[in-house]
Amino acid sequence: MFNGAKEFNQPLDEWNLSSVITMESMFDGAKQFNQCLSTWAGDTIKTVDTEYMFYDTACPSLGTPERNQAPWCQTNAEQCYDPLTSRAPSDSPTDSSSSPSTEPERGPCDDDSTFKKRNKNCNKFLKNIKKRSVNCLRKYQDQLVEDFCPTLCKIEQCTCKDKIGKFKVKGETKKLKGIQIKRKGLCSDGKSKEGKPLKELCPKKCRSKNEVCFIFM
Repeated sequence: MFNGAKEFNQPLDEWNLSSVITMESMFDGAKQFNQCLSTWAGDTIKTVDTEYMFYDTACPSLGTPERNQAPWCQTNAEQCYDPLTSRAPSDSPTDSSSSPSTEPERGPCDDDSTFKKRNKNCNKFLKNIKKRSVNCLRKYQDQLVEDFCPTLCKIEQCTCKDKIGKFKVKGETKKLKGIQIKRKGLCSDGKSKEGKPLKELCPKKCRSKNEVCFIFM
């Protein structure tokens, strides 16, 4: 519906979603979209298709949200909470010296909000899709950018779905897709041209889901 709507960024949390069965690529390419969709996971059917729903948007969370786990698009770090839980911090004063921190722990598919490379956050630094695979493997604070920006750099591991289309593989003259990588026996030790392990890019075809995926679909 908002696929390719580059300037769209309006609140939608009050929408009636009772009859929706698919949201595949709903906001794909809506580059400015970054809203708190705290109720959508609870208002949609359990089997709703959310594949690549927030791909290429400004949403801090997964390109493909987990169907029944709120919130969507934004996260607790942006003060966006599941209304059915008590995740939001209390407004009552507390003794900080004796109370544990209410700072939410960053999950394996949550971008690090402190990331600033060339004064850009994850979404802005990785905005160029053609250079994304290279930029994800650049160094930042003695680690790789992908460790700070899994939403865009580890989308295959976060969605547990294979990389779409063909891509360059080390040692191969032609671009390959997942099924070809499997047939050639490249899953175990093969890497993309940029150096990414193929079993991370094709967890389904390589049958490496249990080893590399952060969630299981």
